[in-house]
Amino acid sequence: MRQVRAKRASAGSPLAGFWRSFAMVSILATAIPMTIDIILARRFPGFLTGLLYVMAVVYGLTNIMLIWESVSAWRAVPPLPADLAEPPVCSAIIAAYLPNEQHIIEQTVDHMLTTIDLPADRLEVILAYNTPYPLPVEDRLRELAARDPRLKVLCVVDSRSKAANVNAALTVARGEILGIYDADHWPAADCFRRAWRWISEGWDVVQGRCAIRNHDENALTRSIAVEFDVMYSVSHQGRSRISGSGIFGGSNGYWRAETLRAAGMNPRMLTEDIDCTVRAILTGARIVHDRDLVSVELAPTRVSHWLIQRKRWSQGWLEVTLKHQRAMLASKHLTPRQKVLWFYLLSWRECFPLLSTQLFPMVFAAWIVGQRVHWFATPYLQAAAVLNLGCSLFVLLIAYLRATRLGRRGHGAWYLIHGVFGLIYSTLKTTITLVAQYCHLIRDREWVTTPRDDSSGAPAAANDHVSTLSS
Repeated sequence: MRQVRAKRASAGSPLAGFWRSFAMVSILATAIPMTIDIILARRFPGFLTGLLYVMAVVYGLTNIMLIWESVSAWRAVPPLPADLAEPPVCSAIIAAYLPNEQHIIEQTVDHMLTTIDLPADRLEVILAYNTPYPLPVEDRLRELAARDPRLKVLCVVDSRSKAANVNAALTVARGEILGIYDADHWPAADCFRRAWRWISEGWDVVQGRCAIRNHDENALTRSIAVEFDVMYSVSHQGRSRISGSGIFGGSNGYWRAETLRAAGMNPRMLTEDIDCTVRAILTGARIVHDRDLVSVELAPTRVSHWLIQRKRWSQGWLEVTLKHQRAMLASKHLTPRQKVLWFYLLSWRECFPLLSTQLFPMVFAAWIVGQRVHWFATPYLQAAAVLNLGCSLFVLLIAYLRATRLGRRGHGAWYLIHGVFGLIYSTLKTTITLVAQYCHLIRDREWVTTPRDDSSGAPAAANDHVSTLSS
């Protein structure tokens, strides 16, 4: 949330910069490899066939990991123990940039105060925000805090980021469990009880599922809703079970207070949540994922907003990879399986877009030199094609079966549509990652807040969104 002024963002300069980088990446990622492929194909007639086998390995390794995650994620999360003790004092920390989120913040605060199922003396809600100029909503929030002692409204004067807001909230929070939320998140009533279940067993951080509540607005929000179901109910859950490790995703994450205070958040990082995750793990913190611990949020409703958001996420992951990958591989706190997972999450995440996009230059090069590519010439390539096509459908099926009730009822058909057109969506995300890598190389680190629409999405109670299905 290192904010660019709203006037500048609305003028479209960040998006214009994105498209300039997009054009440059498209040229570099196609023209240079294609030229190399043409030269080598003319010198070595079997080169393109060999490259096709390499591509099959690249896609195959990723698809095998996705299938492993899906199989591991299928098993239901155990229900809350009947004899679970009452949680200690819990603090719900909401980080907000009010000019951007002033239209939704009051509903979020009201949801926290009226929905979370905890006794009044065991819940505090801290709104830590920054704003470049005074807003009328600030007076209303202070009036609410005067009426309800559970609410603390904290204006972080010198803040320019979400990380600074959270760090300021840590100085006043009295909870033993700290829940971190973005300004659009509505967690379920039992959020802290579910988090306490894991923390009481010795885990330091619990990451819940984030679902999309405005999924019915347009095709983009429906695609993001399906993507989030895959991400949180399959990928994160499966990885957590495979490795015994997890990721704090920035919101709907629950920390043991001393763990988060020791780690803190770095305002200089584009993805302060992933950076905080890695630094906590390097000190021995244990993170678990629970997809039944649900919070609903708002997806970007415009493609331009989505592009800016995803470019920032991708560039932030690259920063974390460059900063921490070596330490993660050398860490005494990680098992060999966990080191493999974090190599896959960091280094392989950055390498895969560079490798997978070589398919297009290869096709163009084959056409130019007049060589035919035999896509299914051997049983190996036939099996690779079946694996590649079947993997996405298998993952979507598991995500659908483990979706929330509202997700299955509200956009169930979109799983099929997403499966049909998923290649386009995933190719665009891959290209965004390449754009982020290019921007990092040219030292373009502009932090642009994802714009919020004035509406806060469907006004239905969050518990209507977060009920999970049994198998």
